[in-house]
Amino acid sequence: MVNIYCDYKVGHNNDINKPTLLMQDPTIKSICCGYSHSMILKENGELFVFGHNPYGQLGLGHNNDIKKPTLLMQDPTIKSISHGYYHSMILKENGELFVFGDNSYSQLGLGHNNNISKPTLLMQDPTIKSICCGYSHSMILKENGELFVFGGNSYGQLGFGHNNNIDKPTLLMTNKSIDFHQIQQTSIIWNHNNHTFYPKEFKERIYTFTLYLKRNQVNTKLKIPKFVLFEIIKYI
Repeated sequence: MVNIYCDYKVGHNNDINKPTLLMQDPTIKSICCGYSHSMILKENGELFVFGHNPYGQLGLGHNNDIKKPTLLMQDPTIKSISHGYYHSMILKENGELFVFGDNSYSQLGLGHNNNISKPTLLMQDPTIKSICCGYSHSMILKENGELFVFGGNSYGQLGFGHNNNIDKPTLLMTNKSIDFHQIQQTSIIWNHNNHTFYPKEFKERIYTFTLYLKRNQVNTKLKIPKFVLFEIIKYI
């Protein structure tokens, strides 16, 4: 039996400070959250969306917020889903990759900056292995290890050595050892017990940030758990 817990109850905008049951359904296949919108995918291909929708990131063809899980589509060939800050991606088994939502930084890869409020085909390639969305950029990984990136690049997050945005999927590297699933699972299971499994550079950044807090908060008794520091460190 699959339980889904959400940060707010169904049908309203009240904050909830503890896990609260949203639904119970043994056919739930996967879930995905953006900054303020969410998706639920069932085994039969029913894809439900809900949350904030100013950029059409729910894919429903409008910009109205949705407070309850609402059916976007039903397609048993949906392979995976991914959310960015305000954009979304859907990958099907046949390699069809659909994108929608905010496109201010060309994170939809369509060659322009117009927002898209309905799932729109970006490409069809049966060798697509996995997809991943960041704050304002996106990645596509193929079976042969080709990694394509596009979108916002103000901090060099696309890895090209410059800060120019990229408006279409562009090859960054070819490396068969890349595995988005491992990366995503790592961030999902971060907690106070398993922080020691993180790469050295993450731990060094957390340690440095902890020292900074101590130097600037010597008169307080504030204690921040390492897993919270990790979430903070991703944005500094």
